Amino acid sequence: MADYRKIVVFTAFLAAPALMAHAQTPFVEGRITFAVKLTAADHKEYDGTYKYTFKGGNLKKELSLSIYQETFLINTSAGTAYALKTNHGKKYAIQVEIEDLRKEQLKYEGFTFNAKGNKNKVIAGIAAKDGEIVYTDGSRVNIMYSDKWYPNIPLTFERFPDVKMLPLLFYYKDPNGVSMRFEATEVSAVPVENSEFSIPTDYKVISSEEYKRAK
Repeated sequence: MADYRKIVVFTAFLAAPALMAHAQTPFVEGRITFAVKLTAADHKEYDGTYKYTFKGGNLKKELSLSIYQETFLINTSAGTAYALKTNHGKKYAIQVEIEDLRKEQLKYEGFTFNAKGNKNKVIAGIAAKDGEIVYTDGSRVNIMYSDKWYPNIPLTFERFPDVKMLPLLFYYKDPNGVSMRFEATEVSAVPVENSEFSIPTDYKVISSEEYKRAK
């Protein structure tokens, strides 16, 4: 009987990592949309959306506010990135170095994530838990998150590099007084067409230096 109990305990021990791994799945294909509220330093508020589209090594990030629009097309497999912008009615696909995008994340790396477990709510149809991000400089961001998924591309969230959970609600304020609030409205693990990540035909591909000269 004692040997049987040892076998059961040993089997459960082996199964535990598999169960934990199953609980967290990389989000590799689908869409995540956030409702965004930007509050400027002068306290004016602007509403909009931030949509993330995933497929394998491809990531499309679309920020749309009444005062500003920006789209990034990132292909981590090919090592390419483009920012889609309009300037004086002309449309440009500006080449961006992926390494530069990674550099923008450096100051947010090494953060500590603390699960609080004080409250739960449903966001975008998903059970969300509360937690806290603590950066190396001591600054903090409260966050509601799902431990069901995590983004498969470390560049997905600039302020949460290589995060191993899915942020669903968070808020931050920069030293210049500008703050942004994000709340997920859609999380859909659905098939996505490859064409989603193509540069539109009416956009001209140029380097960042060429774009600076064109402004």
